[in-house]
Amino acid sequence: TLQFDNAQDAEIGRVVRELLQPFQPAFEEEMAVEREVTKELRQGFAEWKGHATIISGRRGSGKTWAWQSALRNAPGVAVVSMSAGQVPREAIAAEYGVDFWVFKEVLKQVKMKLAQSDGLLDVPVIVLEVQHATRRL
Repeated sequence: TLQFDNAQDAEIGRVVRELLQPFQPAFEEEMAVEREVTKELRQGFAEWKGHATIISGRRGSGKTWAWQSALRNAPGVAVVSMSAGQVPREAIAAEYGVDFWVFKEVLKQVKMKLAQSDGLLDVPVIVLEVQHATRRL
């Protein structure tokens, strides 16, 4: 259990504990179908050291399903939903209730905890889910 001395440390601890919870996708595990892309993503996340990975494709092509399946039960996953024009720092603040500089400290602490475990991830993963506006034709 983490101990903190002041309010900001308590906020850091709250978010660290949240991010260290095993990631659970929105769909049940028994609904998951193992696909080659899921295996490739899981291997990529396991070897990931800090570079950006962009998953793109048409709406309904399985992007969300693939990354969520690959990260199922992995601690250290931060999911941030944001609109297409939103600044990521603002989205992180809205999602976790801490400013970006505090969130950087959270990531440092999560990285230290992950390094002490034998789980899938060695570093935290931040997923920016960009919600695009849709137009009807």
